Amino acid sequence: MKLEIRGVGKQYDAKLWALRGLSLELAPGVLGLLGPNGAGKSTLMRILATLSNPTEGQVFWNGADIARQPEALRRTLGYLPQDFGVYPNLNAVEFLEYLAAVKGIPAASARRRIDELLALVNLTDARKRPLGGFSGGMRQRVGIAQALLNDPKLLIVDEPTAGLDPVERVRFRNLLSELSGERIVILSTHIVSDVAATATDIAIVSRGRLVAHAAPEALLAALAGLGAGVRALLAGDVAHLFAWAAGAMFIPALALALALGVWSGTSKLFEGLYTALWYAGPAQPTPGLDFIGAPRRTWMFACPAITSW
Repeated sequence: MKLEIRGVGKQYDAKLWALRGLSLELAPGVLGLLGPNGAGKSTLMRILATLSNPTEGQVFWNGADIARQPEALRRTLGYLPQDFGVYPNLNAVEFLEYLAAVKGIPAASARRRIDELLALVNLTDARKRPLGGFSGGMRQRVGIAQALLNDPKLLIVDEPTAGLDPVERVRFRNLLSELSGERIVILSTHIVSDVAATATDIAIVSRGRLVAHAAPEALLAALAGLGAGVRALLAGDVAHLFAWAAGAMFIPALALALALGVWSGTSKLFEGLYTALWYAGPAQPTPGLDFIGAPRRTWMFACPAITSW
C-alpha cells in the first residue's frame, strides 16, 4: 500500500500558487500535516481526496494515477473535511445509511457497520435524535463515523478533533493509533498534542511548500541541536560552539534553521530560535530574547511555520 505525491502544484490564478512542487511518499501509518492557515494543507487534501486536480505533478495510489483513475482510490477512501455539513432533519442512523448507499455499501453490511461506528464514537444513545439538535462536537463525531463507513485504506481527516471534549479527543487519538497499522492516515490539525500523540511522521507545509518531512523524533533531535547551538552562540562559549558545529546534530539543525527561515520569514526564524533555546536551555529564558511572550515547551511550537496559529 503506497501513496505517492510527485511534484504536486495547484495554481488558482496567474500569480497565486496554493501548492508548488510538493512531493511525499507515504506508507501505512499516521502523517501529521502541520502548517499555518493558508499554507496549502486543505488544498492538498482536496487533491488527495480526488475533489480537485493538480495544476502540475501527479498523485499515485498503488501505482494508479488518481486524476485519470479516481475510482481506484475512491473505493477505499475515507474523508472528513474541515467544514462537514449534515441534513438536520435526519437522525444519525438515517444520515449514515444515506451515505453508505452513496458509497455503494450493501444495506445489510451498512446496518452492522453503522451500529459499530456509533458505539465507537459514543453516539449509540443519540442515534435516533435529529442531527439538527446535535452539538458541534456530536456532529463532528458523526463526521468521523461517516469517514470510516467503508473501512478505508486511506483516511484523510481535516481538524477531526475540533469541538470534541478532552475525553472524546483521547478516544479519537486511540482510534487513529489502532487504525494506522493497516492503512494510511493523513491528519491535519492545529492541535499539536493530537499530532504528538498519534503521528508516525510529520510534514510541515508553509506557503505551499514542504518545509520538513521526518519522524517526530528526528525533528525533536534537530530542534534540540539547534537550541544547543543558539545557547552557545549567545553565551559566547566558543569551545562549545565549535564542539556543536563538529557534532552529529549540526547539519540537521542547520538544515532546519535554513528551511524555517527561507519559507517562514526571518522574524519567524527568530521566534523558532527562541523557543529552541527555551527547550534546550534552563528553566528561565535568556533576558532580552522574549520574541514570543510566554514560552511554550511543546517542541513543535519551535517550528516558525506554525507559531502564528
